[in-house]
Amino acid sequence: RSVLQTVDARLAPLSLGDTAPPGTPPAGPSASQVPSADVLYSSALRDFIGGKYDLARQEFLDYLKHYGRTQLAGNAQFYIADTYYQQKDFRRAVSEYDKVFNQYSNSYKIAASYLKKGYALLELNERERGVEVLRSLVEKFPGTEEAKWAQARLERLGERVDR
Repeated sequence: RSVLQTVDARLAPLSLGDTAPPGTPPAGPSASQVPSADVLYSSALRDFIGGKYDLARQEFLDYLKHYGRTQLAGNAQFYIADTYYQQKDFRRAVSEYDKVFNQYSNSYKIAASYLKKGYALLELNERERGVEVLRSLVEKFPGTEEAKWAQARLERLGERVDR
């Protein structure tokens, strides 16, 4: 979590002012009723860290609704998935991690999404798919912390790990 928090802290300033093209009306009833991107994201992240997963999920969903084109949108989607993972709804988590890959291909959370999707599949006793996802992570993101964690998990499972 500390690595993810550090990355998010560094990225949060990048979301400021990066909402929608000029002249695009805000979604919803009134711009004054929607918190700014940084306030909404920070609040959601704080609630996630505090274990308020249902509240955090709703805040991240609101973030995507209003600021879905910002640099942190992929991170928000990752945390939506992670709320389900933390609540042990692994099937839903897998589906939500897939959205990070499919909708936010430039997200900083792609490697973390692969890792957590692999873990979730293992929790669902889908060993073959989980191992496949973890191996894919190691191949696509070598040298990352997530790849190291995936390698360690594969080794604990008795799986061959190519380095």
